[in-house]
Amino acid sequence: MTTQVLVGNVILQSLPSPGQIAYSNEEYSDQFFEFIQLAENPEFLSILCTHVLDIDVLNFDHLSRLRSLNLQCIRISDTLLLSISLIA
Repeated sequence: MTTQVLVGNVILQSLPSPGQIAYSNEEYSDQFFEFIQLAENPEFLSILCTHVLDIDVLNFDHLSRLRSLNLQCIRISDTLLLSISLIA
């Protein structure tokens, strides 16, 4: 499985690393997002991944106090993205 990243108008492709193969997203992403759910009313959330995670499994209800959201290498549905409102 290759990872595709859009940079400007160029799509870069890379093969997964041995670590990415050994610890695949499908197996560990649910546990990662469960860990995020433990935070009580965080104001800042930054998720930087080495390969794409699907954030649609994360429940944003408890993240209503977010002031800053930084996502890199994340797949998110347009519905979820539009439903997230940050506090100014």
